[in-house]
Amino acid sequence: MNIEDELRGALDVAAPPATTSLEAVLRRGRRRVFAQRAGAVAGVVAVVAGVGLGAGTLTSGPPPASPATAVQLPRVAVERDLDWTRVDVPPQQPKGQDCERGGRTVQPSTGIGAGDVPPEFVARFLQDMRELMPGFKIEPTAVKDGNYKWEQQFDLTDGEGTGSAQLIAGRFTSGSPQTYADDGLWITGDCAPPRRKVLADGTILQLHSVHRFRPDKPVEVYSQAVYAYRHDGLILKIEIRTVGSRHMRPVPGSAGFWEPFVSGRPSLPLTEEQFARFGLAVAEGA
Repeated sequence: MNIEDELRGALDVAAPPATTSLEAVLRRGRRRVFAQRAGAVAGVVAVVAGVGLGAGTLTSGPPPASPATAVQLPRVAVERDLDWTRVDVPPQQPKGQDCERGGRTVQPSTGIGAGDVPPEFVARFLQDMRELMPGFKIEPTAVKDGNYKWEQQFDLTDGEGTGSAQLIAGRFTSGSPQTYADDGLWITGDCAPPRRKVLADGTILQLHSVHRFRPDKPVEVYSQAVYAYRHDGLILKIEIRTVGSRHMRPVPGSAGFWEPFVSGRPSLPLTEEQFARFGLAVAEGA
């Protein structure tokens, strides 16, 4: 279509009087074409502006998610500052590359790892793993470390390799959640104090830093743990590692203890933010 055809199509009016010159007709046609094109451009700009405004609104940050939905995050979620306060005590000084693992001075009535995990917490543990890690293959494993009741231990495999997650429990019948939380500040060998979240019912969750798992071994393996000291006396420990069952072997001459003999995946299966939300949801139960 040439310019004259376009102008004639755009000029959808009655034919001009015989006294109107061709040049006048063409001028009116050009104005109409330009007006139509300008209107179309304005419409596109309005749509783009609307999309931009909507995107800006979406990325400005929704209100904090409730615990019931907080675990439903994509694995590549953007990291945000945790609202867990770091415990206000001086950090430990490392000896070599690692800090000392502090033992407990206040022992629970049932040691952590020797207790049974209530069914409702097992159900929440499995549900949250499946929702939080849809890209992972989740497989139960038969590896049991020492006398720990590792019924809830799973290999987690994706394109980066295999890691694992474990859930164990203990109980206290005297004292408060804070007594045991304070006593366990350095239980995983952190250098920095752990992060803590105190719930309305008195439950305390303690998120420890990523640290070397079995630093006495030359294999580079990392883990992270969150403890929940519940108001009802139940203690839960959730731990994630960069190795799975295929990377572990029995310790020679030991009574059922296992050790890593080869490195696993390059990173933990969950980000710190995801792990904190996971721990919170599991600690609250089904």
